[in-house]
Amino acid sequence: MRHMQHHKKEDTVRLTIDFPAEQHAYLKMLAAQKGISMRQYVIESLCENIEKQDAKHIDLSENKFKKALNKVLRENDDVLQRLASK
Repeated sequence: MRHMQHHKKEDTVRLTIDFPAEQHAYLKMLAAQKGISMRQYVIESLCENIEKQDAKHIDLSENKFKKALNKVLRENDDVLQRLASK
């Protein structure tokens, strides 16, 4: 697993996710079983998932990621503009 580095405040962004209280409790239990914070558990889980995807040889070169992102932006332009105006 990749080692997580502590980032300076300006190198981070906040991600807020809403999900059912029951799942929150389950997540908290899983983190407690490992003796780590929920934050760390989520980060490690995401990193493991990314590594699994990398292992499948996902090719983000050749601008595939940018093309996919642009498609999402085009398809959701009206929603993104409304969110940006709030």
